[in-house]
Amino acid sequence: GDRTVYNMIYDLIPSLASLKVYLASTSPRRRDILNQIGLDFCVVDSGFDESLIGHDRLSSPAEYVQASAYLKAVSGKALFPDADVVIGADTVVVFDGQILEKPKDDADGYEMIRKLSGSTNTVYTGVSVIFPCPNDDRVQNPEFIGRIMDLLPDGFCPRFNRTWVSSTDVTFGELDDDLIRAYIKTGDHRDKAGSYGIQGFAGTFVSGINGCHLNVMGFPLSEFVKHLRSVLFNKHQ
Repeated sequence: GDRTVYNMIYDLIPSLASLKVYLASTSPRRRDILNQIGLDFCVVDSGFDESLIGHDRLSSPAEYVQASAYLKAVSGKALFPDADVVIGADTVVVFDGQILEKPKDDADGYEMIRKLSGSTNTVYTGVSVIFPCPNDDRVQNPEFIGRIMDLLPDGFCPRFNRTWVSSTDVTFGELDDDLIRAYIKTGDHRDKAGSYGIQGFAGTFVSGINGCHLNVMGFPLSEFVKHLRSVLFNKHQ
């Protein structure tokens, strides 16, 4: 559980204290998850509008969330050049090959939950972390960079980064219409990919999860910690 994740990082806290760490995401859930490990960080708005990307320019939902996370991270770094570590993330729910973003309105939210009832959806979270350049200056652009060149911030220069995607399968029980309508009335679906958050009322709809539950909330914490250890401290579990 979360205690294990904390144990993976507590020996790194003194070294991390000297680094300026920025979370380029205004999601309160991501902030709460990162707070669990005692990391000292600032929350900033990257200013990047993810609706500019368009799903069709990338090869898959998994690549789309990575591109979105990367653009948030490089935009955050452009706004705060003195940051040492910048974290970008994006989460989408995929059902039947289609990306379900945040609902446009209540009717849209209702339709999404109706679709998800009695079936399995997959939550993808893309994470991109810009690190201080290691000594060997390995600056690797993600494979998809060619498809997003026009969206990179002004004065962009390649950064040393780790960009990856985590996926979790979430199975919903059968939901009747009255239950879905009552749920939409709570407003809990708003501002959530796929119109649900596992930590809210919709947690009661879920009959099974295969994968990391924090990933469903928007941030795969244990994978983040593994990358942090391997890049900054050359440590592996």
